[in-house]
Amino acid sequence: MFFELPSSLNPHMLPPERINSEDSNNGIDSAWTKIVIHQLKEGSGHFNLPRVIWARKDWTLQELHQRVFEYYRDIFVRWYREIAEKGSSDRSTKIPSFSKAGSNVPFDYQGLMDILSKESLET
Repeated sequence: MFFELPSSLNPHMLPPERINSEDSNNGIDSAWTKIVIHQLKEGSGHFNLPRVIWARKDWTLQELHQRVFEYYRDIFVRWYREIAEKGSSDRSTKIPSFSKAGSNVPFDYQGLMDILSKESLET
C-alpha cells in the first residue's frame, strides 16, 4: 500500500544509525501519531484500502472527533445528496438518521447543508 505523508507534518528521513524497526512514524515528530481506520461496507467486509489520519497527541477527544468528521465530511454530503435526489444510495442501503444533539428529528440533505454552512459543529 502506498500513501503520501502530509508535507505539513515535515517528514524527514532519519539518519541510518537512528532507523530501527520501532519507528512506525516514518520520521514524523513524536507529537503526532498515525491512526489507521478500516472502513466497512455493508455486507462485504473491509474495503481494500485503509484510511490513514495523522493526529496530534495533545488534541482533546473533541478536537480529534472534529478532525475525523472533517476528513469524512464529503462522504456524508454525497450520501445525503444521493438520498435526496434518488431516494437511495450506493453507499449504504440504510437511510441516514443522524440528528443534532438534543433533537429527535433526523437531518435531511438541506438540513445537513444548513448546519455545515451556518453553525459551529462544536456545539
